Amino acid sequence: MAAAKRPQVVLFRLRLMANNARFRRMRLRFLSELTGADPDVIAQYIREAETDRPLIRAIRAAYRRWTRYIPLPTDFMVDSSGSTMFFHAVSLYALVRVTRPAVVVETGGTPGKS
Repeated sequence: MAAAKRPQVVLFRLRLMANNARFRRMRLRFLSELTGADPDVIAQYIREAETDRPLIRAIRAAYRRWTRYIPLPTDFMVDSSGSTMFFHAVSLYALVRVTRPAVVVETGGTPGKS
């Protein structure tokens, strides 16, 4: 049965990669309009989170310790349903870096994800 599911996972990941550029542009436009910040500045903060190798290693280690799942690069992408592992968490990171609030309160979210 697991073998039958594998092609679906591969197709899902391929769809994510195909849609990724469009969603990344939409995210930049949205965050720029929301904050008034230059899209290049927002893109810099997004890259900062997505290329932080020690952070990604720590995330992977935590997932390996507590689950059987190991995050993949496509977990930083989003599909048309809004499904993602880290895409929105990275967006929140950029939003906080741009706005620099004194206090951030998380309610009703996935514990620790954002």
